[in-house]
This record gives sequence, structure tokens and C-alpha cells, in this order.
Amino acid sequence: MSQLKVFISYSSLDKSLAGLFKQCFENYAGFSVFLAHEDISPALDWELKIIKNLKEVDIVIPLITDNFRNSDFTDQELGMALAWEKIILPIKLVDINPYGFIKKLQALNCHSEQSDVIDAVITIVLALIDNDEFNIYKDLVIDSVVEAFCKSNSYKTTSIIIRILTKIENFNTNQIVRVKNAIKNNNQVYGFFALPDFIKFLSDNHKIVIDS
Repeated sequence: MSQLKVFISYSSLDKSLAGLFKQCFENYAGFSVFLAHEDISPALDWELKIIKNLKEVDIVIPLITDNFRNSDFTDQELGMALAWEKIILPIKLVDINPYGFIKKLQALNCHSEQSDVIDAVITIVLALIDNDEFNIYKDLVIDSVVEAFCKSNSYKTTSIIIRILTKIENFNTNQIVRVKNAIKNNNQVYGFFALPDFIKFLSDNHKIVIDS
């Protein structure tokens, strides 16, 4: 199954924070996320690996912190992202607005606590689905979220993904089949205490009958 590919641009001093964002995007949105410190083998030429992955991704997300602005490489990554016409969605974790190459972009405010990071991830996912500017990736984003739902490994994960799914206005046939299969076959989904509310939502809003 295809996944939306995301490159997180961050200072190496913020690698724990970047790792939290990666975990949330992968678990709750099903995105494929590249982080330099996790995804580059010590034996590889890391600069070439970063450039290759930056060129191949769909979305670039800079994590703007005090450390970000002092990094030797983040500005270069954003310059390349703009040159390759990538969608850039900045997340602001301190009182520093996007600057330089991306100063005209609106940043999403966020704190570093896990609950705030989860909320930021949900906001970005829904923006990619709802904003006509990002329409090229809409189906891919929904596919990714549905895949995350199918692979959910905890009730908490299921709960968070359902927060996203209930905001989606349309599913294609394949997505509906996969949602129904997850509800029937994934015990971290069908055992979720609030699942009846979600099933009712699917029936009322999408005419999806789980038992059919």
C-alpha cells in the first residue's frame, strides 16, 4: 500500500522531539517518515542520503526551534525543498516565525508535550485532506490513515485514528472495504470501547453498514 512520504527537517539537538513526531505520523496517519539520525546507516554518505530522500518525499515538515535556526543544515534542506517545489508545512515550537526561504508560510503552533504533538499531527493530516491546495495528495493521505487504522496495535492508537476518520467526508470503495475489514478482524479495533459510536457515524454519514 502506498504511503505519503514525509521528510522532517530538524536540528540534531532536537532529535528526541523529531522522533516523537515521526512516531505519531507513522502510528496515527500511516505516513512514511524520514529522519536523518534514525534512517541513515553510519556506513553511508549521510549528505547524499539526505538529498536523495528529500528529493523523493511528498511533504517537508520543518520543526522550528531555537536549535533549528542555529543549525548548519536546516536552511539548506528548505532551500532544496523549495527548489524541488515540495509542499512545506512548518511547525513552530518556540516564538520564532518561519524565516528566510519560508518566511511567507503560516506555521502551526505546537508545544513539545506528546498530547500537543498528536494534536499537531491530526491538524496537518486534516489540512492535507481538506485544503484544495494539497488536493494532489488527498487520496494518498486517506489511504495512509486507513492503513494505519488497519494496523492499529492499541486502543489508544485506534482512538486517535478514529478522530481523523470521523473528519473525512468521502471514502473510496477500497478504503471502505479496508475500514470494514479492520473493524471485523483487528482486535485492537473491534475491542475498542467506543467502536459502536464510530460504526454509527459510518452508517449515518457514509451509509457504510459493517455487517454487510
